[in-house]
Amino acid sequence: MEKIHGKSVDLKAVDGVRLSIPLHDGFSMTVTGGKLELNLPASALGDAFTTQTGALPPPSQYCSIGQEAERLGISERTLRTYMHEKDCPFYRLPGGDVRLTSSEVDLWMAPRKVGGKK
Repeated sequence: MEKIHGKSVDLKAVDGVRLSIPLHDGFSMTVTGGKLELNLPASALGDAFTTQTGALPPPSQYCSIGQEAERLGISERTLRTYMHEKDCPFYRLPGGDVRLTSSEVDLWMAPRKVGGKK
């Protein structure tokens, strides 16, 4: 027996038996055939899982790290540092490859400009 929000619940799941445990404010847990599902209300997710409203750039606008680093005149290592430590925007493809768009990188770099004519 487990205690969840002051309620004693036997968490042993039997095949074909569905055990639903209401928590609070729309949260619930369901155990079906030994698999646990946590059900969250959309409001609990906040902005963490919002859908992107803008269209993604067409594939022809994507660059590899090497192509973008060459365009910027920096090393690939420096660009990787910008991506992982400085929040430079990039896309990770399902196979693990990384792509960038020049327009997004330029927008990211604009506020970091130092010197030059105003």
